[in-house]
Amino acid sequence: MPSGAGEARPGLGGASPRFCPALLPVSGRARRFLLLPPYPWPPMLRVILPGLFLRRQAYLRMVLAREGVADAALVVAVVYLVLAVPGILGASGLLAVAGFVVGGVFSWIALSGLTYLAGRHVLEGDGTFPSVMAAAGLAFPPLVVSLALRPFLPPLAALAVSSVWLLACLWQAARVSLDLPRGRAAAAAATSLEACALRRRSSLRRPSSWYASRVRRRRRWSVSSWLRRS
Repeated sequence: MPSGAGEARPGLGGASPRFCPALLPVSGRARRFLLLPPYPWPPMLRVILPGLFLRRQAYLRMVLAREGVADAALVVAVVYLVLAVPGILGASGLLAVAGFVVGGVFSWIALSGLTYLAGRHVLEGDGTFPSVMAAAGLAFPPLVVSLALRPFLPPLAALAVSSVWLLACLWQAARVSLDLPRGRAAAAAATSLEACALRRRSSLRRPSSWYASRVRRRRRWSVSSWLRRS
């Protein structure tokens, strides 16, 4: 585990005044552009914004926070809720949007689990599963970039940019939460992300057994009704 694990572990809502200026040591012009303190950003954004720029302190803050896993789950849920805005404005129902958000949370759990297994048990890292979950929550905000880039890039190109950014954030999350060198952290992040992508592609190609059984029942019912009418 990273050093400082025995210190007080405040949640995101109790950020100390010294935390935010130390997260992003940039020039005053860049600080004013990002509206960082002394401007009144919500406490969670003070962690998300430096996390997008791969600042180690942001990921360390999530690992050491008392409610780090809950905060990460909230971040992932909000990200997928933002991604579902086109569906909300379109014809998608609330049940479909809720299923999309819940599926995103499960994707975060699966990605964290695969990263932990690869980094802790294969690449000999040092950390816990909750620590990986807390840090991996900061890897999902880059997905919102795909929505912002769609007016300027094709959908696949926008998704590729956000996926590369997600991989970079997941690399930093694995590096901080599992205390891995850069190369091993990259291997853990790439392996877990590729495994999730393969699982998703296979599930999209193969319908679920429940859906397949419903299709078969409908076909049998349609054939039998046609035979009765004839």
